[in-house]
Amino acid sequence: VENTLVALGDVVLRLEGIGAFRGVDVYLGQHPGAADAGLAGAASTSAGTAAVSDTAIDGEVQVTVAEKEGLFQLQSRVDSSTNLEDAMMSAQASIRNVFGAGESLSASIGFGAKNVRKRASTTTELSATKPCFPFSVDNDLTLRAFNRFLNLHTRSSYGMTLQGAELELVSALGVTTAALHLRDICELSDDASVAVREDAGVSFKSSLRHAIGIDERDSVTLPTTGYAASLDVELAGLSASSDSRFLRSESAAQVHFPFSQVPGMTLSLSGKAGAILSLTERPVRICDRFFIGGTGSLRGFRTKGVGPHSGRDSL
Repeated sequence: VENTLVALGDVVLRLEGIGAFRGVDVYLGQHPGAADAGLAGAASTSAGTAAVSDTAIDGEVQVTVAEKEGLFQLQSRVDSSTNLEDAMMSAQASIRNVFGAGESLSASIGFGAKNVRKRASTTTELSATKPCFPFSVDNDLTLRAFNRFLNLHTRSSYGMTLQGAELELVSALGVTTAALHLRDICELSDDASVAVREDAGVSFKSSLRHAIGIDERDSVTLPTTGYAASLDVELAGLSASSDSRFLRSESAAQVHFPFSQVPGMTLSLSGKAGAILSLTERPVRICDRFFIGGTGSLRGFRTKGVGPHSGRDSL
């Protein structure tokens, strides 16, 4: 009985997390009104109702949900940063449970700060998400399209336009993403390095990416014990028209444990490693390379401040 109740609690939490239902009710034994509906002694197969039999419980277990109507949400946020070009103000509008099965549609727009006499960073995105109920309530399929301009002049000598579409599947096996990206390295400064000028212009990338991870930390924001690890692999150049062809892999790990000598103090260790291999004779484009330095990467250095440079351009 205890195992059944724990499993039911997990099912209820997952269904509530979808955000598509007004309520989730669990019945142990006969569902109210089941006799009138001819459901006594059998699992219901009607839409919106799931039943699980267990020999340790006298009768049947039924989980009944009531769908919400379309929900509209409007959100805004400001992402501040020590780097002016990374600061962004954005707004997002979304509608949940559009067709009554947990789907969501969303649109977002964002503006960055204008700096060094160049236009500000901007982003617009449209996305549609559908839970894959036949497989698991944890599976989501998302289609998104976006158009972004990144002003990188405070740490480099160029800006970049990024347009594209992505199809993403989230499952128990990780996150799989098929992507089509059109990139344009543009608005070069007069002091742009030779390496940047060689990569300037439009390039197209088609890729397949898969990320897996494990997280056993006691808290995502302020962990005091546990560990987490991830592996991200990307293969670019799936279509004949793709200008970028490479195999890229990145892994990260962190571990946390209490520092016994000082109560309330936690010792944390983290590391990240990556490698990229060009599948052609051409070097990997500058917009596909690894960079390190800055908040969230390597503190004490400017963003992209560690590694080879040509002038003020990170290579």
